Parts: sequence; C-alpha cells; structure tokens
Amino acid sequence: MYDSSKFTRRKRQIIDIRFTRSEATVNQIAESLPDPPMAVRRMMPILEEKGHFLRNEQGLGSG
Repeated sequence: MYDSSKFTRRKRQIIDIRFTRSEATVNQIAESLPDPPMAVRRMMPILEEKGHFLRNEQGLGSG
C-alpha cells in the first residue's frame, strides 16, 4: 500500500479510483472523480513519472 499522506486530496482520489480498477484511461478516471477538474490530464503524467502508474496502449496499469 502507498503512504497517502504524501499526496494532495485530488491525487489521492485519482490513485484510489485507479486501484479500484485493473486498468483505466484518463477519461475513465476523470469521469469517476467528484467534481472532476480539467487538470486530471496534467496530474496523470505526473503520477506516472513518479512511478505510481505504468502506461500501456490501452490505458494505465498499476506501478
């Protein structure tokens, strides 16, 4: 499990949604967020760069 204290509320929400699915696209994650911000597309690559997700051709897998 990850240490959720090092993430903002929105990043925790994104990570929690992602881990409830085996894979998910950015759009699927954004649709699952309460009051989705336009910044979801920007946050996903940041989380990917930090090793929390791995990108594949169909979407994002777990890191």
